Amino acid sequence: MDTKPPVSTQGSTLIEVLVAALVLSIGLGGLVCAQTNALMSARQAHWQQQALRLASDYAEGVRLNGGMSLSAGPLGRWQSRLEQHLPAGQFSVTPGIYASTPTQLEIRWQAGQASKDARLVSYFNP
Repeated sequence: MDTKPPVSTQGSTLIEVLVAALVLSIGLGGLVCAQTNALMSARQAHWQQQALRLASDYAEGVRLNGGMSLSAGPLGRWQSRLEQHLPAGQFSVTPGIYASTPTQLEIRWQAGQASKDARLVSYFNP
């Protein structure tokens, strides 16, 4: 009868350990990338929601002012809130040409270091 000596399977070779470490590092790198993208998307959504709320507040202020543009005091307070809630927040107002044409409010802010500015355009009737 031909018997083979038992093969020793104690421990792992250095190559197996390195391959396992490589696979683990690739997986962790993917998780870090996914988490970073999720955080950036959440930040963008927060800024979009802030811009939408500010646009609504501006339109309500104009309506409360009888359809006229905001005076210096309320406009200054609104602009201060804009600058406080949105990074490098700016706005422009384009009134409608006719009475039935809605007013356009455009709010712009810096969306991040590598990306271009984000903007929200809102239309309302005073």
